[in-house]
Amino acid sequence: MMTAQCDTPARPYVTWLLSIAMVAAYFWILILGQNDPFSVVKIYDTYALYPNQIDGIKRAITSLSSLFIHATWTHLGMNLFIFLITAPSLERHVGPLVFTLIYAGAGIVGNLAEITLDPVINVPLVGASTAIAGITGAVAILFARPNTPRSQLENRAFLTAVVTCIFIVLPLPDWAATVERQAQIAQIGHISGLLAGMIAATLLRYKLG
Repeated sequence: MMTAQCDTPARPYVTWLLSIAMVAAYFWILILGQNDPFSVVKIYDTYALYPNQIDGIKRAITSLSSLFIHATWTHLGMNLFIFLITAPSLERHVGPLVFTLIYAGAGIVGNLAEITLDPVINVPLVGASTAIAGITGAVAILFARPNTPRSQLENRAFLTAVVTCIFIVLPLPDWAATVERQAQIAQIGHISGLLAGMIAATLLRYKLG
């Protein structure tokens, strides 16, 4: 059984900082775009992840920086909604360092999966969805503890994570639906990020007992 670090009233500072960074990046792009529409193109060229990017170093950097860029309010809002419900409980449970590694690792794995799938397209990949999919996968694994009481916040995080995981994998049996979701929301990236989070959480449970 994993030790319940959430018994201590640790504040989820990394979750808050990541959320603030997402919102700040969105407003930064929005304000710059109103003054100079071409500046948005420059920002995307610098920080978004392009699958056809040849420079390996820039591809590695943008696979992380792209997690903070969101295209629309709904894109940002949906990600923050799920993130702010699931992430605080996970950060309290595993600590800020491990939480950060899960978030960044799942995001990068998801983005690299997209690059592998469509290596020549010139469409930028942006958003924290792959990283958040990893967070929900980790929550679903770590909080699935039979006969172990969970707090109200942990229950809410667990239920939200399970619903999100189901939503991500639901189209898989239907190839047409999977292809449609891939075109709309980078389905492969979400699934890959989810699996990365689940694998990390499984290793944590195995290591800590």
